[in-house]
Amino acid sequence: MFRYLITSLLLSLMLCSPQLFAEKSAESQTMTLNLNNADIRAFISTVSEMTGKTFIIDPRVKGNVTVVSAAPVAPDSIYEIFVSVLKVHGYAVVPSGEAIKILPQAYASKDSAPLVSARVTGNGDKLVTRVIKIHHADAVQMVPILRPLLPQQAHLAAHPVSNTLVVADSAANVNRVAEIAKRMDRPSDLDVDIIPLRHSQASELAETLASLVKKSTAKSGKAPVDNTLIADVRTNSLILGGDSGWRSSIRLLIAQLDREVSNEGDTEVVPLRFADARELL
Repeated sequence: MFRYLITSLLLSLMLCSPQLFAEKSAESQTMTLNLNNADIRAFISTVSEMTGKTFIIDPRVKGNVTVVSAAPVAPDSIYEIFVSVLKVHGYAVVPSGEAIKILPQAYASKDSAPLVSARVTGNGDKLVTRVIKIHHADAVQMVPILRPLLPQQAHLAAHPVSNTLVVADSAANVNRVAEIAKRMDRPSDLDVDIIPLRHSQASELAETLASLVKKSTAKSGKAPVDNTLIADVRTNSLILGGDSGWRSSIRLLIAQLDREVSNEGDTEVVPLRFADARELL
């Protein structure tokens, strides 16, 4: 089997003008996958031989791909890398019986993406569909808040009758949206703000604000209020959930902290009260 794989890979390398190379270590049973401007269909064919999976390729799947792998990976990880490479180039995989369809992402969400749940969520860049039950908030009002957190080709809609959200995108993005929706779904009239940042990193500023809020709560001696502060790295935004007073104070802190830091020097005049300037210099 090993000789067959190596022979097939070498034939692919010889027959295709782009460079496509995979090396397998007999001792560790690992593979190193390297592609230099390889035809995406030759890449799919090679991965099919390496994994034993059957792919159905949409006619719109075209282009070249490049992957640089410095360290060997296990054969099981080849498929995960494959899915991620396809996503980077705007394509997605959709299981279809014993085969796997490869489609443009814009059309894949409308196809038979596997249905996942809170118990079986899926992971990585695999395309999935999930129905999220909203218990307290209004699902329709959550759509314009969550929509900017997803890529353009993703699907997000609300079903008013059942008060649910339907999301179709990569498993990683769907899980992130489900977690944010869960934190927003509160049995109160708390509101939510999304604040885009111009100069700061969302994750770093969120840590700073969380630390300030923790110290302020400890100093006041009051019981911590169940407010929400979430950093969305993809859009570089902060999501605030809580009462209006708390959100107003956090917005003020964000405005003060999210400022451009200049690396250039400046001049400051320091008046002296007692010393002689020439002697002090």
